[in-house]
Amino acid sequence: MQLSAAQLSNWLLEALPEAPSVDKADRCFRLFDLKSLRVGSLEQSSSPPLFGSLAEWFDAQRALYATKVPSEAVQVLLRVFLEPQQALRLGLHHASFSIDWMSVSEEAAAEPISGALLRRLGMASRRPRRMLLVVMYKAERSRITQVWAEMDREGLALKKGAQLDDPLPLLRISRLC
Repeated sequence: MQLSAAQLSNWLLEALPEAPSVDKADRCFRLFDLKSLRVGSLEQSSSPPLFGSLAEWFDAQRALYATKVPSEAVQVLLRVFLEPQQALRLGLHHASFSIDWMSVSEEAAAEPISGALLRRLGMASRRPRRMLLVVMYKAERSRITQVWAEMDREGLALKKGAQLDDPLPLLRISRLC
């Protein structure tokens, strides 16, 4: 069974309100391909990763899974699912992408991507009440292999009736696909 990026990112969000447990952490970490995982910024392809190392990302995720995050603290407000059409050949698996416009409230202070973006901006100690993020997941072989994130500067997640024709960071995103 081939799982898409949207399904995998949904499972990550669904696990957040659960009570902390080793099972919760194990289930979440199994959604990632830890051998090839990269976590970066949508801002520029040449910008440094959001975390200094995979171990730093792992520790930040572990801290998140060790808490019970209210379901309204991290919400997907808008999602675009991309599954580029590719011919499947023997041994070649296609990738899928999920672009999530998210709201992260101060109740989710352990959420690592928003924390990494705030650190990059020099605002780690000044977490806003609510942050709007654009997070893109790339999935291959039923595992998340890459994550890119940026602040939702356009505020598209809050726009009623948003469409793909709106000014999106899709130009930056398309360079990454």
